[in-house]
Amino acid sequence: MPSKLPPPMPSPTTRTSGPTTQGGQAVRRAAMGVPACAIVGLTMAGCGPSVPPLDRDIPFTDGTFSGLSGKDEEGAVGRVTLTVAQGKVAEVDFEVVQSDGTPKDAEYGKDSDGQISNTEYYAKAQAAVEAFDVYAAQLIEVGYPGDVDVISGATWAYEQFVEASTEALQASQGVAEAGDDEPDLSELGLDGQ
Repeated sequence: MPSKLPPPMPSPTTRTSGPTTQGGQAVRRAAMGVPACAIVGLTMAGCGPSVPPLDRDIPFTDGTFSGLSGKDEEGAVGRVTLTVAQGKVAEVDFEVVQSDGTPKDAEYGKDSDGQISNTEYYAKAQAAVEAFDVYAAQLIEVGYPGDVDVISGATWAYEQFVEASTEALQASQGVAEAGDDEPDLSELGLDGQ
């Protein structure tokens, strides 16, 4: 007795271009891998910092420079302080300060009592905090914020890092302009620092 089960569906990487027959009816199967890539590509194209890229033809001036990101959706601001020596990025410090003025550090992700009430959330929060040092080290290695690799789970921090470090390096190049959307630093406790 022949089986009444339909043939197996193609895997996501299988591409079937023409109609096939299933149960006596013509069926057209889409090449599932291509649309998924196209959707991901279009989605990712809109992601990323909204700061103009550095002009690689303008050299960096030696000194210490700071840059700020805009506020994220929770009001946190990233700040990069970096040192340029012999025309190259030599030192980088990256921090993110929450809207209430507290830094995202080892306490980030804990509840108001300082306890870890949600271990999954705390682990994700700390993974983002650990990325701060990785982003800083990568910038020293590669020299340009746009060449720093994003870390999965720390994309907001990445965007803040790229924006703030680009601003700091533009100041080193003498091309930084004061933006109209600068965050109010006094409310975050960052003014004058």
